[in-house]
Amino acid sequence: MQYTNAAIRGAIATTAARFGGPAAETIIGENERKHLREVRDIAAAGRDAHVVDLGGGVGVNFLVLRELGHAGRLVLVERFDEYDDGNRMGSRQHALSLLERAGVEVLQVDFWPDCHLELDDASFDVACCYDVIEHLPGHPLRQLRELHRLLRGGGRILIGAPNAASLMKRVKLMAGRQPYSGYEDWVSDRYFEHYREYLRGEYQDLLVRAGFSDVRSDYSAAVTYSRARHSHHRRRRPRLSPVSLALLAVAAAEWLAPPLRHTVYAEGRKR
Repeated sequence: MQYTNAAIRGAIATTAARFGGPAAETIIGENERKHLREVRDIAAAGRDAHVVDLGGGVGVNFLVLRELGHAGRLVLVERFDEYDDGNRMGSRQHALSLLERAGVEVLQVDFWPDCHLELDDASFDVACCYDVIEHLPGHPLRQLRELHRLLRGGGRILIGAPNAASLMKRVKLMAGRQPYSGYEDWVSDRYFEHYREYLRGEYQDLLVRAGFSDVRSDYSAAVTYSRARHSHHRRRRPRLSPVSLALLAVAAAEWLAPPLRHTVYAEGRKR
């Protein structure tokens, strides 16, 4: 089903308000256009489509879909290890409460050590994996093949993750900074940051190797644009501060040069 951008933005705002606090600021200030893109792509399968989301965090996309009236089965697969009172997206208890009220099924498992999910073959129309594979401590083919198993014939897989060749990565390297995550994060007892990011062609190749056909991809500046438009301008820094101006400059550069954009989205179909 095709929802208008205004309708999706309204559902995103309602969902953000339900989370409140730093989570609401993150959903709107940093990721509004990201959620807009992802929800629109999922919703294209229809309001009755059955959807599984591997590593979907606190389930923002699914909660937005329910706000829009999505009636199909929604299954979120997430371990929830990192979600506590210190996480800006809030605790697992709060997220699980919102998901339960919205009728979203949750499989609370760590899908890396044992990639088999207790879900039936060919039972979903759409499988999502957004901002996940860069967090896996190895290649993601086992997980992508498991999503392939869960899809019906003709079902779509949707993935999105950082572009390893983005402008921000290049700027960080030129400034002598680690482009993935800080050193202190890496040497901490609990590590939740990026292990490896991929290039656009590599994302496509991963889907082909996982058994998908009709694979296509594109670059997105959604995250950078949202941060430039909202986060620092309206909440943290004056519009003309150096940081805000730098974010606008990066967003403009990404818009003009797609290969430098922050994110790659790719999709494919099960034969």
